[in-house]
Amino acid sequence: AESYAGPPKPRSVILAGVEAIKYMYATALLIFSVVIVTATIFTGQTNATKGLGIPSVAVFFIFWFMIIWLAMMEGGQGCLVGLQPIEKNVYTESHPRTLKN
Repeated sequence: AESYAGPPKPRSVILAGVEAIKYMYATALLIFSVVIVTATIFTGQTNATKGLGIPSVAVFFIFWFMIIWLAMMEGGQGCLVGLQPIEKNVYTESHPRTLKN
């Protein structure tokens, strides 16, 4: 089993800059995708709004509810898998609920 490795090692300015550019690019793509999906929902270009006749506002809220639910499920699964190789005494005091599982 692995233990906590301590603080991260310092990195070069170039690598930090490349990482910042990657984050900005990913954020821009995320914003673009959200705008496109929201626009298609409210202009009636989706199967739910056009084919099934569900109101756009309802589709919008269902969409975001499902995205948030999926993110929570993925995060929980990542925690279950990621915490298995770590000794339980590392997070006993800070995360008692996790220890129960």
